[in-house]
Amino acid sequence: MNSSFTADVNAAILDGVMPPKSKKSDLVPRIALALHVFTHATSSLLNGQPLEQCPTMISKQTLERAVKFVEHLELQKDALCQFIKSMTEDSCDQVRKQPTQYQIKVSALFFPGPVLSYRAFKQSASPKAVRSVTQTEYDSAVRQLCPIYGTIISARVARVPKPISVFVKKSPDTYEAWPSNSLITQDQYEEKYSRQCHSAITQNIKQLLIRQGFLNEQQPNE
Repeated sequence: MNSSFTADVNAAILDGVMPPKSKKSDLVPRIALALHVFTHATSSLLNGQPLEQCPTMISKQTLERAVKFVEHLELQKDALCQFIKSMTEDSCDQVRKQPTQYQIKVSALFFPGPVLSYRAFKQSASPKAVRSVTQTEYDSAVRQLCPIYGTIISARVARVPKPISVFVKKSPDTYEAWPSNSLITQDQYEEKYSRQCHSAITQNIKQLLIRQGFLNEQQPNE
C-alpha cells in the first residue's frame, strides 16, 4: 500500500502536478491493529480459552484485510460526498419563481370578503406562493383590477400614522352584465364577496368605508 502511494506521489511530481493526498498510510496500521486485537480476543473467547497477552506481531493477512477495509470506506465516503453534492446542487439550482401579475390578480379576486389590503393578502392569500409578493407588485396588480372589479381607497384611520390603502371590490349587484374574459366566474365572485372581511381589515377601516358608502351595515364581519 505504501509503495503504491509512493509511486503515485513520484509520478505526480514528475508530471508537475499536485501530489495526491491520502490518509491510508495512517489509517491502515490503526485498523490493522484494531482487527488484530479484536481477532485475538474473540478467538480466545469463542474457543473457551483464557485470554492471554496479545501477540505483538500483526499478520500479513490482517494487514491486507485492513487495506481492503480502508479502501471500502473511502469508496463509501466518495459515494456519500457525491450524493450530498448532487442534493445541494439541485436545491441551489431551484429558483423559486415570483408570482406573475395574472396570479396576483386572480388571488385578489378569490380573496374572501369585499375588502382587501396588502397586509391581509400577505397573511392569507391563496395559494401560499403569492404571499411572497412585494408591496409594489401587489399595488400594480390591484390597480389593473380597477375599475372593472373595484376601487382603491386611501384614507387615514385613527391611531394609524400612515394612510391606509385598501381595494374595495365592486358589489355584485352593480353589474348589468358580467365582464367578458373575466378572471373569475360571477358565481365565484358573489360567493367570495359575501364572505366576512379578513381580520386585518380593522373595525375602524370598515366604519370608514361604511360612512363613505363603500360597505353597508349588513356586510358580515368577524
